[in-house]
Amino acid sequence: MKFKLFSIFAVTVLLFSYIPSYSSEKNLSIDAPKWSAGDSWSYRGIANYTIADDPSIGYVNFSTDDFIFNVEKVDGSYYTISMNSQLHIDGYINLEDIGIKTTIKLKNGKIYGTAKINKNNLGMKDFEIGLSGVVIASIAPVPIPLKGGITGGFETPYYLINFPLEENKTWATPSTNFTINLNEDMINFIKNVVSIIEKFLPPDMADIIDEFMNEVFDILPFKIYIPSLNMKCLGMQDIKVPAGGYSAFLISMEDTIPLYFSPNAANFVKANYSGGSEANIEMISTTYSPPGAPERPARPKGKNLVIKGRKYTYETMSNSPSNKKIQYGWDWDGDGVVDEWTDFYQSGEKVKVGHAWEKRGKYAVRAKARDEYGLESKWSEPIKVRTWIAFGNYPLHHLFMRNVFYYFS
Repeated sequence: MKFKLFSIFAVTVLLFSYIPSYSSEKNLSIDAPKWSAGDSWSYRGIANYTIADDPSIGYVNFSTDDFIFNVEKVDGSYYTISMNSQLHIDGYINLEDIGIKTTIKLKNGKIYGTAKINKNNLGMKDFEIGLSGVVIASIAPVPIPLKGGITGGFETPYYLINFPLEENKTWATPSTNFTINLNEDMINFIKNVVSIIEKFLPPDMADIIDEFMNEVFDILPFKIYIPSLNMKCLGMQDIKVPAGGYSAFLISMEDTIPLYFSPNAANFVKANYSGGSEANIEMISTTYSPPGAPERPARPKGKNLVIKGRKYTYETMSNSPSNKKIQYGWDWDGDGVVDEWTDFYQSGEKVKVGHAWEKRGKYAVRAKARDEYGLESKWSEPIKVRTWIAFGNYPLHHLFMRNVFYYFS
């Protein structure tokens, strides 16, 4: 069980701790990357934990839709990373021996915070995490507000990747002590939950739990031993995630957890653990652009107001620093994911692509460029597009004040 819990924790830590740089050589050897302020990576993830490997006793499900890691600052020996996401939690607990049975749900959950990453070995030094939302439990008479924070740090910056990274390389991570602390708001939240549970327990058991919790809070901050882990880079694989298709290194942690990262994305693009409990994370978008990638494409040109179901043409252009051919990925629905890739064009050549929207709505249309070696640019600035229903040969928006209605609706 300890390894299972640590594995789920490790998958999460990996995704904002260790990011490789790009090399165009056939035999890749990846050094620690250099990030810039404003680089960001967005993920979605799910995880579940089953108590005693028996869902009838209890389980907890976690999920995030758009977990964003952003480089806020590059200063001295460290990068300062921010993180922000919606957080969804639901669970069930059935402890028959002590008479506790309840469902649990976190509504309007948010997780946010910062972390410091060492520039030389990409080891994590410390982090601060904030949590907020409302906990709804069937055992509780009213919803319980959640607001609190957690801080943590390692004795020395803790790294999982031994750079330079290359195929077939094996290594062991260092063992270290990890310190974690709870702020006053988080302690008060836990005390509030415990007080509700104690109402359903015999007085002698409630007293025991109360005494135990006081002892726990007295020894804050906690020190947790992090064991050494066996790591191996197994080679390269092509993998597809919502952010696109990538050629990625496959790293095995303890021959159990596969981790995929792409030099072109400068980040892990996917990680998953399955062993009774599960954790799966994948990249859905990024603003990172590797060295030598095509320039950010020009903002697309085309109609802002279009008729639903009718095809319209949009134009953009980019340049390759090495004069490589370029193809363009188009995001037609504004979700930050490529919906369509074009054929290859000469560097600097304008490309025109047609598209029709089948649903009425507002869309932020943008494009990115990718060269023959798979290096991708940042997204272009978006153009706002709104679809309308046709009335005869005219769209309905002709019946209104066109510009006022569009820009202020």
